[in-house]
Amino acid sequence: MLADDPGAGKTIMAGLLLKELKLRGVINYVLILTPAPLTIQWQDELYSKFAETFEIVNSEMVGNQLAGNVWDRYRQCITSLDFAKQDRVAQSLEQIPWDLVIIDEAHKCSARTQGEKVAKTRRYQLAERLSASAERILLLTATPHSGDPSQFAHFLRLLDADQFPDPRYDGLQLDRSIMEDSREGGRDQWFLRRIKEELRDREGNPLFTKRHARTVPFELTWAEKRLYDHVTQYINRFLPYQQGGTRRSSVALARTVLQRRLASSLNAIHRSLERRATKFKDILQELERAPISDHEKILQKYRLLASSGYEDEEREGDDLDERQDEAMESFPVVLRVDQLRDEVRALESLVQEAATVMASGEESKLKALHRCLEDTQFHELTDGRGKLLIFTEPRDTR
Repeated sequence: MLADDPGAGKTIMAGLLLKELKLRGVINYVLILTPAPLTIQWQDELYSKFAETFEIVNSEMVGNQLAGNVWDRYRQCITSLDFAKQDRVAQSLEQIPWDLVIIDEAHKCSARTQGEKVAKTRRYQLAERLSASAERILLLTATPHSGDPSQFAHFLRLLDADQFPDPRYDGLQLDRSIMEDSREGGRDQWFLRRIKEELRDREGNPLFTKRHARTVPFELTWAEKRLYDHVTQYINRFLPYQQGGTRRSSVALARTVLQRRLASSLNAIHRSLERRATKFKDILQELERAPISDHEKILQKYRLLASSGYEDEEREGDDLDERQDEAMESFPVVLRVDQLRDEVRALESLVQEAATVMASGEESKLKALHRCLEDTQFHELTDGRGKLLIFTEPRDTR
C-alpha cells in the first residue's frame, strides 16, 4: 500500500514499479482500476512519462465484444472501479492471470465490522477477489485510515488475507502497531506513507511550500442557532439511537447525513429536509391508500430501498457517495402511519424555517469566509497573480 500525501507522486511511483517489474520480465498482464474521471489521466501519464500504452476498457467496448474475453485482447488495461465491480465484469476480470493490479483511490474499497458480520461494499468485494487471484496488488490512497480501526484492518486484508488477521478476532492490535511504525518514520514492508513535509530535493530543501493551517471561528446568528436547535431536536425525536443490528447502522448513517448537512450550509440542510419531506409525503399517501395490514410491509420496503442506496453501472465514486447520502436522507424509522404523519408535519415546519433563514441573507459561515478572503494574505488574488481553491461538500453547498 502506497499512502503518500496528495500530490506526492503516487502515480509516478506506480509507474516506476511497473517499469522495474517489466525490466525484470515478471509481468505481462497489468490492470489499473481508478475512479472514472481519472482513467484518461492515468493513460496519459503512463504514456508520456514511461512510454507504456494502456487501453481504457469501458462498457461500450465490452458490449461490442463478439466473442472471447475483452480483457485478454489488451494486456495492459485501465478501467473504472465502479464499472469493474459489476458481477459480470468482475467475473470476466477474474479469468485473466493478472501479474499486477493497481487500485487508485483504494480507500473507496471499504468494509467494516457490524457485530459478528462484515459489511463489504461491492468495490471491496471486487478488490478482494482480484487480490486473491492476482500475483501482485498495489493500493494507492492518500487517506488510508478513516478513524475506524476495524475498517483499516479490513483494508489491509486486501493486501494479504493470510498475513493480516480478521479484526473481529484480533483485537485490532495490528492497527496500532502499523500506525505507530508509520509515525516513528519506520517503513513497514506492506505499508508506505510519506507526508509532504518529509519530502526533500537533492540539496535537502523542502519540495513543497510550507502549509499554514488556521481555523476561522464564527458565531451563528440567532435565527441560525434556533434552526440548528430545531433540526437537532427533530433528529433526536424521529431518528433515535437504536440498539444493535443492521437497523442501528442505517439509523446512525441517516443521523450522520442530516447532521453533516446541517453543519455544512443552510442550502444543504434545506434541500435535505425538503427531499425528506417530499419522499415521506409520497410514502404517507401510499400508506393511506393501502389496508392497515400492509403498512409494516410498505415501510419495510422503503427502509430497504434507502439503506441499499443507489448503484449505477459506471459512475464517479464521489457522485455515488453523494447519491447514497441522499438515499439515507429518506430512511424511514417510524413504524406506524400516525408517527409518519407527525414527522411530515415536523419536516414541513423545518423546511419553511430553513427557507426563511436563507431568505434573510445572513449566513454567518459565508460572511466569515468573505472576511477571511479580505485579509492581507489573500491580496495577491485581487490582481490575478494567485489562485484560490475552496473545498466544499455536499453538492448542495457549492
